[in-house]
Amino acid sequence: MTLPSPRVSPLPTVLLALAVFALGFRLWTSLCFVPFADWNDVRLAPTFMLWHGVTPYPGLDAGPLTTWTYGPVPLLLNLPALLASDVGTALLIGGVINLLCAAVPVLIALSALTLPSALVTLTDRCWAALLCLALWPNSSLHYIQSDNAAVAFGLLSCALLADHRRHASRLILAALCAALAVWSKQTSLGLVPAQLLWLALTAGLKPSLRYAGCCAACGFGLAGVFIAWFGFDGLWLNLVALPGRFPFAPDVPERIRILWMALVGYLIFPAVGLVVWRRRIFGRKSPWLLPAL
Repeated sequence: MTLPSPRVSPLPTVLLALAVFALGFRLWTSLCFVPFADWNDVRLAPTFMLWHGVTPYPGLDAGPLTTWTYGPVPLLLNLPALLASDVGTALLIGGVINLLCAAVPVLIALSALTLPSALVTLTDRCWAALLCLALWPNSSLHYIQSDNAAVAFGLLSCALLADHRRHASRLILAALCAALAVWSKQTSLGLVPAQLLWLALTAGLKPSLRYAGCCAACGFGLAGVFIAWFGFDGLWLNLVALPGRFPFAPDVPERIRILWMALVGYLIFPAVGLVVWRRRIFGRKSPWLLPAL
């Protein structure tokens, strides 16, 4: 006697399709927002300056200063915007690059994710990607900014480093991505000591020192290229001297009031999670240790 095969419920597939549609709609509306924000005109302009021979990193006596006080990497990422024949199309191309800076590293990181005690299916990875991008900050999807490139390269670096197949080529590629993150936005420098600490705790001092050498080689190698291109004085003025004089915030309580939702969602909730699940997170074999650090 042959038993009938159990019916497979279509509900999970339907729910996944609805979630994909909802996320697609969110990304589409985010792209449509990009051309209407004056901020994006200002942030895309230095890429056009670079192409037309006007340095975005002038010295005190070498032309007007701009508002671009970040690394050169985002300017290079936005070079495809030069293919546009008008301002609106250029902004849309910049917006697409912005969305890719969020989506591509998330997909790569999740495709490489392995958990020691669980089988991660393709459906699991799809739901994880949808959740990550659903919780992505609106500001990163709506506005062209250096933060997006820094987060993208930082996430790629961590994904490469966390892979159990830690070959020399992967270490070098992870170090290069970390250097690109720092040369996207200077405050990403904290990524490197966190990675070195994680490697020392999970793999030992020798791999950590080896990775430190890779990071130094990539970071200083890029520094040499950019100094030869833009000059040391212009880079130092725009990336170090000027930002070093920026105030933390003109009105701290007002700034907190404006950003309270972001602070709760992206700072307080994760901090509470680190405290509540600290025994599970802060272990040498924990897959959460690197992102926590």
